[in-house]
This record gives sequence, structure tokens and C-alpha cells, in this order.
Amino acid sequence: MRIQILITFLIISINYVCAENEGRSSILADAVDEYLSTRVSRSTANYILERDGDSFQTTYEVKDFLDEFLKKKFTIPKIGIRIETFAVPTERKRVFRIFIVSSYEGLTRIFNERSLKDILLNGHFLIILPKCENHDFEKFFDFLWNLRIVNVNIICAKTNQSVSVFSFMPFTQNNCRDTKPILINQYQNGKFIKPSNFFDPLKIKDMKGCPVRVALTNSSEAVFYTSMEKNKNKICGPDIKLISTLSKALNFKLNFTFIGHSGFLFENGTSEGPFRVLLDENADLAVGYWWLKTVRMKFFSSTVSYAQQPLIFIIPPGKPVTHLERLISAFSLQSWICIGLFYLIGSLVILFVQLKSPCVQEFVFGAGVTSPMFRMFSVFIGDTLNNLPKRNFARFLLMNFIIFTLIIRTVYQGSYFRQMRTFRHHKEVASINEMIEKYFYFYSNPGMIDILLGLPAIRERVRELNNEDLPEFLKQITTNPNFKAAYANALLFTDYLNLKNSDESQHICKEVFATNLPVVIYSLTDFYLLNALDEKLITIIKAGLIDHWTRESCRQNVRKVQESIKPKVLTFDDLEGSFLVLIFGCLLGFIAFLCEKFLL
Repeated sequence: MRIQILITFLIISINYVCAENEGRSSILADAVDEYLSTRVSRSTANYILERDGDSFQTTYEVKDFLDEFLKKKFTIPKIGIRIETFAVPTERKRVFRIFIVSSYEGLTRIFNERSLKDILLNGHFLIILPKCENHDFEKFFDFLWNLRIVNVNIICAKTNQSVSVFSFMPFTQNNCRDTKPILINQYQNGKFIKPSNFFDPLKIKDMKGCPVRVALTNSSEAVFYTSMEKNKNKICGPDIKLISTLSKALNFKLNFTFIGHSGFLFENGTSEGPFRVLLDENADLAVGYWWLKTVRMKFFSSTVSYAQQPLIFIIPPGKPVTHLERLISAFSLQSWICIGLFYLIGSLVILFVQLKSPCVQEFVFGAGVTSPMFRMFSVFIGDTLNNLPKRNFARFLLMNFIIFTLIIRTVYQGSYFRQMRTFRHHKEVASINEMIEKYFYFYSNPGMIDILLGLPAIRERVRELNNEDLPEFLKQITTNPNFKAAYANALLFTDYLNLKNSDESQHICKEVFATNLPVVIYSLTDFYLLNALDEKLITIIKAGLIDHWTRESCRQNVRKVQESIKPKVLTFDDLEGSFLVLIFGCLLGFIAFLCEKFLL
């Protein structure tokens, strides 16, 4: 009799447990379906449900949930679901991942089976547990936090009539890794108690003053030092203002873990400077006006681009204009030809008249003039004349010649004086092709040399320049016009150099090598703060603060390199008045000749 009673109680208990499990599986399937439905904006979507691949560890609760969930999917195809029991490689990382496990060990097994490189750590995660009992949720969250996973919820059936959703708030007052579970929502009577926005609590909108490790470079145009009292230096620059503004907006504390040279990062992972610190995970962010490059994205993640910078070439100045060139460049070639023709015609006339009789020579040159060619030269240089001609015709010719020469000489002196007062040099190279034709070599720092190597025309002439050799190299390229080299860097870097060395401004090739290279902040792979940083960066960009900080740190006037000032060269149009005086004087001389020949 007792045995029958025990068997009866055992059967009743088994039926009760089965009914309880079936009820929990049913309501959990409904809750998960409703949860996933709120994650999509379309009427249908596809999700991949990943479960522990160890079939021996898969409990009956997990199997019951899957049976119930799949049954619902076949009857009400609201969303699509595919179940995976092993890691399926994908070309793109999944933004939303669903794991169904029965224990903490099952969750760790899932992550051990998958490479973290294939998991979007700053994506969204949902962990499904058939039951809420006998689970240490803090242990779950602590494991995920060590992987830098923040956006995660755990959903489990509390009873056959209630489903709970748990999460954690890592940043609380005086605690920067709080992994205690927090109940954020409940599913009862066919719906969640709170709206869908409560599934994603604002975990990193306010970091409660928790530190973020930042690696800086002290050789950047966007991060530099200013001296203060008591032998102290202050870090400043556009990027410092940017990261400080972000820290205030998200309420995190800046912890500068590295301040040093800019370093480099090669495709094989060899690196120095901030990238080495970031690669060793001794920093969370790297700030220093970094360009977005493919090789860097293999190792790090980045924010949205907050600025664009063209890549330019710093080139040597043009050769200075010599003194002989200054003497000649006062007049244009056309003007010199006209003036030369005038004196040539005058010399030929003198030679022609000298072949005539003394009577004709006296009539044209005047009495007592034995060296008319030297007399013309004396008038040209402004010498005094003691012996003047007696006839009006000769006087008109001499007066006309003196006035014309005086005008030309005065105008030339003024133009030459202006030439001496101005800074003049020959044009520097204006294009990459011109530099190639003149056998220039193209230099760059190690972190930028891969960009130059991407241009086949200059690949053979690309050279790497170490940071130690940069000051001497810049001095050479600034002062030596015969230096056959060009240095590639960002335009803002050139502005910074010109600001520091205003007496030796850098000359820039007018042809830009590359335009609109995006500038970003690099971070650890899938850093949990990236989405929040992107949101704040977009707001800062729209407000125009980036441009304001850049203009404030490197004033626009430093871009105005001392250009070669070419004074106005006097052309024939400018000297037209003097030639009109010459023609008018010749006309008066001809009239005087007619009067003296025929009327007197």
C-alpha cells in the first residue's frame, strides 16, 4: 500500500514538473518572441539563435523551450529564426546575437568555441535561460564585462506565468565595474510591463566619473604643450579640447596612459608609440589627429570621422632672383625691344650723317660737335651739355632726345627701386609631375609612407624619414632652393610648423596629393564606448566646434607663406606716352627743318 502511495506521489510530481516546465517553456517562448519583435522596424526579420554545441550538457528545459519556440515560429511566422550549434563563419559581424544556454558553463563554452575577432563586442546580446532559479547572474555579467561586453540582457522564466529580463549597470557611484544584476522588465499576461526602450538601459551615457585610458602623441599638430609657471607644461590643442569635451559630455575621467612620439603601425602588427600601447590594451583610446587607414582598422576600431585633411607636399622655395635679373626685369621684353630700336635707329642716323659733308653735319648736329655718338651717350646717362647747336632743327632734335631719355631713365629707376624692395624668387615646383621630371625624392614619416607607395609614379623615389632627422630635414627644405626633396604630411601639420617657426615658413606644392583624408579616434576593437562617442561627435561637428578649435590653435594666416611678390613689369603700353613725346618732338624738328630750309 505504501509503495502504491509513493508511486502515485511520484507520478503526480513528475506530471507537475512536466506541466511546470511546459508552462515555463511556453511563456518564455512568447516573451522571447515579443522581445525580438520589438528589436526590428520591419514586420519580418531573421535572427540566429546560437546554443551550446555539447548535446550532453543540453538540458531538457532547453530542448522544451526550443520545441515550443519553433512550434510558435511555424504557426505565427512573425520573425525568422535559425538555430546554430557551432560557430558559423560570417563575412560581417552580427550586430545582435542570441545565445540559449542552461548554465554559466554553457555560456563560457559558446565563447570559447568562437573567436572574439568574429564577435561584435559593442553589439547587442540576449542570453536565454529556461529558468531563473539556481543561477548567479552576477557571474554571467562579470564574465561578459571582462570581455568588454556591455549591451547584454538575460531573459529567463521565473514561473510559468512570469518572465524576467535582467541586465547590469557597470558604472555606478564609486564603482566602475558593477556587475550586480538589475531587473529591467517583466513579461506577464501576454505583454511586458515596461515599454521596449527599457530593454536598453542608458549604461554609458553617464559613466559616473570612471576613467578612460587615453594614449597621446606629443609630436602632433593637434596635441602640443604650452609652458606654464614652476616648470610645468600644459597639454593643449584641438584634439585635447575634443576629448575633454567628450569626457564632460559622457562624464568620464581622462587617464593619459601614454604621452610620447607618434610612432607607427605596420601591416604585420609591428608598432611603436600610441598604437603599441593600444595594441597591448594598456589604453582604451588613441588621440592625435589620426587618419583612417586600412592597416589600422585590422587591429583597432574607430569613431566616425570628425575632420578631413588633405595630404600636401612641403617643397623647397624657388631660387632667388639675381641682381642681373632684377636689372633686366624692370621693363618687359617688348619695351626693351622698342627702346633698343630707338637708340639703334639714332646710332644709324648718326653714322649716316657722318658720311655726308661737313655742312650737312653742322646742320644736323650743330656747329663744333665732333663726337655726336658720344654726345648721344652723354644725354642717355644724363650728363650736362656745354656746347649747344645754333640751329632750331638741331635744337629740336636734341631737346626731343633729352626729354625721351629723361622719361625712360626716370621710369626705369622707379621700377628698379620697386624691384629691390620686394621679395622675389623664381617659381617653385607646382605639380607632382614637375617634381618627377626634376628628379625629386619624396619623404614621409613611417606611419604615412604606405600612402606614398600607393602612387606608382613616385614609388621608386619614396624615402622614409625618422623623427630624429625631421628638424634638420625641414631646415634644409625651407632654406635650400637646390634641395631636390619633398615632404608629405597633413596641411594642419604645416600650419603648426609655420606657427612655431614664423620666420621660416613652409612652401606648399599647389597640387594636393590626396584630399579629404578622414580623421578619427582609434580605440580597442569594438570598444563599448564607441557608439556613445559617435553620437557626441556628430553633435560637436554640427555645432562647428571642430573647425573653431582648429582655427583657434593654428590661425589661418600662418598658411600665407611668404610668396614671391612680382612687381609690375613696365610694358610698351606703360611707356606709350614717352614714345608719343618722341614722335611729337620729331614732328617739331621736321617742321623746324622745313622752315629753316625753305623760309629762311
